[in-house]
Formats: sequence, C-alpha cells, structure tokens
Amino acid sequence: MSPSEVIARRYADIFVQLFDSVRTDWRRPWIVPQVHPQQTMDGRAFEGTNRLLASLFATQRGFGIPVWMTFNRAREIGVSVNRGAKSLPVTHFSSWYVEKETHRRTDLTDEQYRALPPEDRERYERWTNLSWYSEFNIDQTDFAEVYPGQYRELQEHFGASPARACTEAGIDRMVERGEWICRIEVGGADTPGYDPINYVIRMPEKSRFPDESRYYATLFREMSHSLGDEMFRDRNLLSCELSDYAQEQMIAELSSATLCSLVGLDATISDGNLAYLKTWASAIDRDPNIIYSVVREAAGTARDISERLGIEQRQGFDLSAVLARMEQAEGERRTAAPERKAAQGRRQDRNPVRTVPSGNPRRRGL
Repeated sequence: MSPSEVIARRYADIFVQLFDSVRTDWRRPWIVPQVHPQQTMDGRAFEGTNRLLASLFATQRGFGIPVWMTFNRAREIGVSVNRGAKSLPVTHFSSWYVEKETHRRTDLTDEQYRALPPEDRERYERWTNLSWYSEFNIDQTDFAEVYPGQYRELQEHFGASPARACTEAGIDRMVERGEWICRIEVGGADTPGYDPINYVIRMPEKSRFPDESRYYATLFREMSHSLGDEMFRDRNLLSCELSDYAQEQMIAELSSATLCSLVGLDATISDGNLAYLKTWASAIDRDPNIIYSVVREAAGTARDISERLGIEQRQGFDLSAVLARMEQAEGERRTAAPERKAAQGRRQDRNPVRTVPSGNPRRRGL
C-alpha cells in the first residue's frame, strides 16, 4: 500500500473505535480541554492534522500527559513501549515546485508561486510527498516505572495549569460587531444553521442552550460550515448528496471540538449528528480515504477560524531539564549496579552454599 493508503487505514481504525465509544457515551467530549498541546518528547508541538488526531486519540484512550515518542526515542531514553500498544500515525507533508521542461527542483514557495502571472505559473508543476511515523504516548510505556520522579514532575507540570482561559467575551464581541466572514444573527431562530444562499448564520439565543459550552460548540460548527463556502474552502455546500452532507457534518464536528479545546470548553457531539455515527463508521470502514480527507479539512478549518479569532495555539513545553535529570538518574543507577553486585558477592563469601556431591546419591550413602 502507498503511504496515503496506510495512513487512511490507520485513521479509519481510530475513528471507528471513537464513534463506537461516543455512541456508548454520547455526552463524552470529543477532546478534553488541555492548556498544553500534544507534543513530542523533544518539545515539538503537533500541528494541523497531527494535533487534532493526537487530541482525539488521547481523549479516547484516557492519556493524561500530552507527550509522545517514537519506538526508537523510547529506547534512547531507556524505556520500553508496552506490549500490544497501538501507535498514533504522525504524518509529514512536504511540497515543492519543479520546472516542467527540465524537471529541476526550484526554491519557489507557495506564496511566490501564487504571486506569479498566470503565464509564468504554467512553467512549473507542484510535487508533493507524504511520509509518516508511529508515536506512542508516554503512558503507553514503562516511563513511570523507570523514572518515577520525572514522571511525577511531568504530571505536576501538565496537570497544574487549568484549562485555557475562555475567550467567550471576545467571541461575543465578534458576533455583535459583525466581524465574521458572514452575518451572524442571534435570536429569532428555533434551530441553528448556516444558510449558504443568503450567506448568514442563524443562532438561537444563548439562554436556549443547556449551557454555554453547547452554545459555543454550536456556533463553532456553523462557523465551520460558513468557511466551506466557495469563496473560502469550497466544500460544495449546496450538494444534495447525502454522503456529502454527512461528510460536511463530520468536518464541522471535528473543527468545533478542536476550537472548544483551545478555549477550555467541552465539546460533545450535537444531537442532530448522533444518527450519523453508525453511517460514518460504515462509510469510513468501506473507504478509509474519507476520514483522511475529513481530518485534514477539519484541521485546516479550525486553524483558519482560530487565526481569524486570534485564539492562540501554544507551543510545546521544553523538556530539556527533565531529560537532563533523567540522564542523571540513569547514571546513578549504572554506578550503583556494580556496587550492589560486589555486595552480593561479599555476602556469598560469608555464607557459602553447601554443594551437593555429583553422582548417584544412593551410591554415596546419601
């Protein structure tokens, strides 16, 4: 299979399990709000698709520390991955432009290419490459047993900060001032929705929702739909195909969950989309490429909204100090090992073990 086919299948397996768990407990949030992003052991925060998938996977499996490592990285720091642990597929996407005639690679960036006149663009072709590798959460290893002190330190750091301070006031100001890409009308509507023909989002009053989390999660879903308009991400919102509608709903759910986690809110699946869970799982199982494209689109939509609203996406936490203390602890263990072995030898000299004579015990009178 090609890398994209492998990734699609891995994504599909994760989401089929996720939808099963949501069907069992439909009030369970898609993503538990976390002030810190999911990151590698070296302090690099996941971005885009990887950030969304890692957050969903961590919530699904109940991982409390947002730190991940590859199998080889685990070996480097002296820990082992638990037997049977399922890894997170982390993707890396790269692209470049080549000259069509010579097939020579150029230094053109996407911005530079878009700035070229149409006739000059014809001279170039965009090539892409997708690679991936497997990451394991720190709770999928024996890190806590090997480095108990450092594990408690990570628990204190990543658990000490409360969920990100909510920015509801800023979102409300954006709605009141009409600063979104389309008009948002709050009040006067019985059900929320985005009207792509009249280019307007209609929302019931906030008091009509069970709590504020449900209100903002719903607002984010409708904002996600509005970005699917042909003037922006062009997701063919006017399609009458049921499959296109179901896919659009999934994109809105995932992008809303991402945005809610950034502002410290729980996002549960909307009542109207509960009926789609089984349909989504079946469709993804038949064609894994669906979820691969959906996750990429949802991550891009959430990024666009967060940038327009000024919602900060924090960087990873520098773990170099923790790694230094781990190396110190490992060195102390290695130093102590020969001393323990020598002590065991001295005890053996003081308490020699009686040796049983070789041969037949009966013939030797035993």
